[in-house]
Amino acid sequence: MEAPQGITLALLHEFIATHSGREAFYGLTTEHVCHQIILPETAVTKLSYMEHYLLDGNPDLVAPLTWYVSHTWLHCFLDFIDSLELFLVQQGSINSMSFWFCAFVNNQHLIDTTSFSFWSKKFQMTWK
Repeated sequence: MEAPQGITLALLHEFIATHSGREAFYGLTTEHVCHQIILPETAVTKLSYMEHYLLDGNPDLVAPLTWYVSHTWLHCFLDFIDSLELFLVQQGSINSMSFWFCAFVNNQHLIDTTSFSFWSKKFQMTWK
């Protein structure tokens, strides 16, 4: 079984820069980012953002999963990114760790049509 993949902080920084920089994200929640950017950007491929990114992005920005991060979709997206960056700095591994950030790793096109049981099993399989 192939090791589950996660995204790096560098991928998130690239995502923010590609979409007009931090200023464009002020006041946006993770839910806003998903519905206003991730879903439209992946609409043609119907893939997760991570899978979509790998079609022509830098594969070094996706790596075997190191951390699972839990968060709320209703808080400010940039606050979450800043908290994640602070955590990685404290770990001394800002460039070498990857994480499961559901908005980017899960296929958001399947969320409404796939059972909770599917997502629960997928999550459990990630950690085996």
